[in-house]
Amino acid sequence: MIIMYDDLEEEIKEFISLDRNNFNALANNVQNAFLEMAAKLRFQRMVLSDLVLPKYKSIIDTINQQIPIRHFNLVRKHFETALLNIESINKEKYYLKVYDDISDPFYKQRLDNYIYCLTLLKDHPVIPVPKLIMKGENFILISSIDGINLQQYYKQGGSHDFTNQMSEIIYHLKKTVDTVDKRFFLIDNEMDEDGEEIYTIDELKLRYPWLSDVTDSSIFCHNDLHDENIIVHNNKIVGIIDWELGGFYLNGYERCKYKYLNQYTRFDHLF
Repeated sequence: MIIMYDDLEEEIKEFISLDRNNFNALANNVQNAFLEMAAKLRFQRMVLSDLVLPKYKSIIDTINQQIPIRHFNLVRKHFETALLNIESINKEKYYLKVYDDISDPFYKQRLDNYIYCLTLLKDHPVIPVPKLIMKGENFILISSIDGINLQQYYKQGGSHDFTNQMSEIIYHLKKTVDTVDKRFFLIDNEMDEDGEEIYTIDELKLRYPWLSDVTDSSIFCHNDLHDENIIVHNNKIVGIIDWELGGFYLNGYERCKYKYLNQYTRFDHLF
């Protein structure tokens, strides 16, 4: 859909019944209006980048020492995190994820989880994940994966059924064995009101009745496996991204969580 000025809409209506003599004049008016709109949009993006990007100059400089950068741009800024596209002079593409306030345990855990999961699943033959290129105190640099996310795929008219592929991926996730450093979570935020950790499954079910279906065995979970985190290309799942919430959880936790939060995913029946 094209967004246009209100007065431009009237010109478009006039264009429909236009005689040939006035064609060039009206076409120029339409073109100028679109150019003006595009200039304003570019300016808005530049202002946003100018306000945000200087915060990450030291990180960009650090990366540039090892990977000469051709250009970079801000993809999005969300609360205390930012995502940037980076392209090297060799035209290799990367994503840079920055956590602004690493002193906050919430964001520190998310960064640690991301690093842990990518390390654990590195070179996995079935579960496709980005490569961890570089890590710092408050950032990670990962490889870009060619393709589009599943949400974009279906919006563009795609019709392929990825159930069998995802079923195999989830099967291997559940079979994953910890070989790095045990990161077991009873729940996303597993502290009680006094700051004490909850360890027993009975305590967990008492505090969170919606977890009544979990068992006392643990499995590896992505824990945020919605369409935007699944990358596809040529009818094949080529990447699972955004591992901030990944780790070992009680068997059934992921399914119970989605149901409780009413955040159903396309592949709920596979968990």
